[in-house]
Amino acid sequence: MRLWIIIAGLILVIAGMGTGCQKSDQDRIDAEIENLNSTSHDVREAAIDALVEIGKPAVESLVSALESTNKEVQISAARVLGKIGDTRAIQPLIELLTESFDIDLMFEAAMALSSLDEEEACNELKKLKKSSNPIISQLVKKLLKENDICK
Repeated sequence: MRLWIIIAGLILVIAGMGTGCQKSDQDRIDAEIENLNSTSHDVREAAIDALVEIGKPAVESLVSALESTNKEVQISAARVLGKIGDTRAIQPLIELLTESFDIDLMFEAAMALSSLDEEEACNELKKLKKSSNPIISQLVKKLLKENDICK
């Protein structure tokens, strides 16, 4: 009986350690996303590099960061999502592009979408060439032409 208690205790300790690792990964992602809010360009660039290195585990948090009220955070999150290249970012980036009234945000969202070079992203960009918003339409047309993507 005593042996089973010890084994059960060890299992709980090991399981807790595994959970701690996942938590620390999320803590790192959260800290780097917070650094996207820094007034220092160098801190923001280091956070971008760290989030790109983390990759796909950071995508959900980065998608949430697209909804920030801070323009720099949104721009940086879009840039990282484009570099990571996960298709989960396609619809949130399209929403940022089509719902934003800020040309810098629109540009970053379009650049991120174009760097995904996935069929779904390309199809969405092609649709946006015919957007009723002339800024989006011209931005997407120029981007598709200059970057020679989405053939």
